[in-house]
Amino acid sequence: MHAKLFLAGVFLTASFAAATPVLNEIHYNNDDNTVFNEFVEIHNPDDVAVDVGNWSLAGGVRFTIPPGTSIPPGGYLVI
Repeated sequence: MHAKLFLAGVFLTASFAAATPVLNEIHYNNDDNTVFNEFVEIHNPDDVAVDVGNWSLAGGVRFTIPPGTSIPPGGYLVI
């Protein structure tokens, strides 16, 4: 399955089988723009690991997750 999700100015493009990862948290445009504390957090609520390699963020954030990256069951990935 191939999916594209848009939330708060960020597109997440992903290919996955039965996994249901979630864009769990987005922190952007903080009050002090000299502090680098903006992030996107992806959560894997499933009981199996999910391969997120080559998934990409676009829009307000541009980033491609490196190949071979996975999120363990119940785990998180912060970008």
